[in-house]
Amino acid sequence: MWRKIVIGKINNQATNLQLTTENNEMAKMLTLASKQVDEGDTTNREAYVARRYFTTLFGANFKRGRYDDAINASLNYGYALIRAMIRREIAIHGLEASVGIHHRSNENAFNLSDDLIEVFRPFVDSYVYEKVFNEGILTLELEQKSFY
Repeated sequence: MWRKIVIGKINNQATNLQLTTENNEMAKMLTLASKQVDEGDTTNREAYVARRYFTTLFGANFKRGRYDDAINASLNYGYALIRAMIRREIAIHGLEASVGIHHRSNENAFNLSDDLIEVFRPFVDSYVYEKVFNEGILTLELEQKSFY
């Protein structure tokens, strides 16, 4: 099951690159990497793709993580909204939220939502990309402010 989630995420990332950056070569590379994902992603294709995906989408100097720039803050906020929606649906349908497919932390009561969000992350990425590059809402001025 985790393999299917990772493949779905990578394919959505490839589609996102085609639609936003028109970088078909990188999109093809991501699609090829999705075909190399094994059960449990023991070769870590997800991380391999993520490094290339985010630098293609947001620039060579971009680092994804818990940094205080506007792009990362926007991505983290968007992911939190999607995660909350997934958590709500898990509760509505009476599923055990702490039992995940891949995420298995005893300290995380929402492992399942952390698994299920993966295929939806590229939609948030696309939204943030549009706000940065096409609408200019996230400007360099805003990026220099600390969000944490």
